[in-house]
Amino acid sequence: MQLERYRIIVSRLSRWGRRAVSKKELAELCDISEERIKKDIKGLRDRYDAPIHYNRREKAYELTSAFALPSDLALGTHEVSKLKTAIQVLTQYKHLALFQGLNGLIDKIEKAVTFRLERKRSDEFIFFEEVTLLRGLEYIDFFVEQIETRTVVSFEYQKFNQNVGDTKKRIIHPHFIKEHRNRWYVIGKDEESGQVRVFGFDRLRNPDVNDAYKYQPADYVLSDFAPHNFGLYLAPKSETETVRLAFAASRMPYLLTKAFHMQQVERGFYRKGDRYVLDLDIVINQELVMELARLGAEVQVLEPKSLRERVRNYLEAASRQYDE
Repeated sequence: MQLERYRIIVSRLSRWGRRAVSKKELAELCDISEERIKKDIKGLRDRYDAPIHYNRREKAYELTSAFALPSDLALGTHEVSKLKTAIQVLTQYKHLALFQGLNGLIDKIEKAVTFRLERKRSDEFIFFEEVTLLRGLEYIDFFVEQIETRTVVSFEYQKFNQNVGDTKKRIIHPHFIKEHRNRWYVIGKDEESGQVRVFGFDRLRNPDVNDAYKYQPADYVLSDFAPHNFGLYLAPKSETETVRLAFAASRMPYLLTKAFHMQQVERGFYRKGDRYVLDLDIVINQELVMELARLGAEVQVLEPKSLRERVRNYLEAASRQYDE
């Protein structure tokens, strides 16, 4: 869809200090030809006065000043009717198990559409978090259909830490779709390993049905993993370790209104000096390390030693980037 391509182009050109972006990269992001990108750039200039300049030295496009597409791009009566109907359908089904991870998103859409269609732009006073350039959303319908029809799926998959082009063919029995921190994932049994795995939509390509294998339905409950895992990891309970964290008093108002982990609700904190200690029995993973590092001086890992070292190494590596 042209408007969607316009949003992708503007979003990409606006990132990283409006650094120039090649036609090739824009074409890959939009999954169209470089010639089509040239026409879309012209459309953005002509229709919306987008300040897009072609940098001949870098052979790339760039925004010469800040720019955003109008948030109220014209919708026809038929489109508005379809949009309202879609919201009603989503609202009806958001309490089903398949949509448990989408409740917040559906509520956001419902509120945003209501305010967009029923209030003038000058009356806006509620703003929702904007998530741009989400690659892979086009696969949601495909995977929903395969889960419903109990069909095995094949696709090419490339982890973020792999070299470009270094993909691996995966065959999975898809069971669930989940949104986590504004990214979308399919969860299912991996044919090669026989284990339950998580695959990001933004890292997979060319999904297709695979009739060579008999579908294996889920023999697990997704919610069973949450109490002993952090984030989206689905490690077995046997891998848990006792993690002891000491939080600064300045962090407590945030933790009391939004728990660090679901075990916090049952266990609570206890005081140790000027810190508040939380004990958790969870699986240690990279997402936990990154979250602890993000909190910086407001949290200290007391146990285990292995986690202390991982967080320390992560922070030291970050600090070294600012050494002269």
